[in-house]
Amino acid sequence: MRPLAYEGPENYAFISYAHKDSKKVMPIAKYIASRGYRIWYDDGVAPASEWPENIALHLYKSALFIAFITDNYVASSNCRREFTFALQKNRPFLGVILEKTDLPLGVEMQLSAQQCIMRNNFSDEGEFLKRILTCPEFAFCKMSEHEAASAQGGAGSADTAERYSTDDFRIEGRKLIRYRGKDENVIVPDCVLSLGKGVFTGKLVKSVIVSDGVTEIEEAAFSLCPCLETVKLPKSLNSLGAAAFFSCGVLKTVDYDGTVEEWNAMMKGKGWDSLTGDYKVLCSDGAVKKGKRLWQKWIE
Repeated sequence: MRPLAYEGPENYAFISYAHKDSKKVMPIAKYIASRGYRIWYDDGVAPASEWPENIALHLYKSALFIAFITDNYVASSNCRREFTFALQKNRPFLGVILEKTDLPLGVEMQLSAQQCIMRNNFSDEGEFLKRILTCPEFAFCKMSEHEAASAQGGAGSADTAERYSTDDFRIEGRKLIRYRGKDENVIVPDCVLSLGKGVFTGKLVKSVIVSDGVTEIEEAAFSLCPCLETVKLPKSLNSLGAAAFFSCGVLKTVDYDGTVEEWNAMMKGKGWDSLTGDYKVLCSDGAVKKGKRLWQKWIE
């Protein structure tokens, strides 16, 4: 499910990307949107509109220009025009370099004076995504609580559930019943409040971001995921079911939005982390190591 492109008078971030990189960029765009920020990208171009004029207008009105830079981006004349136009109009600029890219000297010179984030500098997907949102201009693109609720179609509404009924996700009410996609990096839709039994069991996912608002993860939700390395859990989570991460042998990082104390207080079912990798739980005020019976706090 692609995120909605914002249309309205409020501030938003303009996402510039090569269409060949959609599979890399759309999960990031969904993450940004799921955190309550307005975004616009060319999915929002009206079919009958004149394409260059519409793109230029939305770029000019944006509060932040984000360029997702790859070899495909550099090779795209449309992307290069957006890039140059944003700099000419002095738009606040964030460069996200998704891969090792052979930058032309002119592009390299222009980027040297801009905010840039390199994906290769982050071993953890969750940390990379959080780093993107530290760009100060995102503060101007944040939705109000009322606006965010309206964008989601209202809590518990049939419209919200229908919007996220896709080939990748089977959702009943506000519960994610089964992930049926093939993406390695997955963002749980933000209409979901709980993850059902065995929802990701056996899937070849490498990272999963569980959306804010989820309160329960049922038993065996991530069991037997042989490639799962990182998972991001929200502060709203109250319970992890039995064998939730059973036999996730390469699990490295559990990125938890709450504190160490809140992690300790969370209800966890029997064997929730049996046969997992040598992971760490990264909390907002420190971290905990696997195997500590009392989950003692330690600071890196």
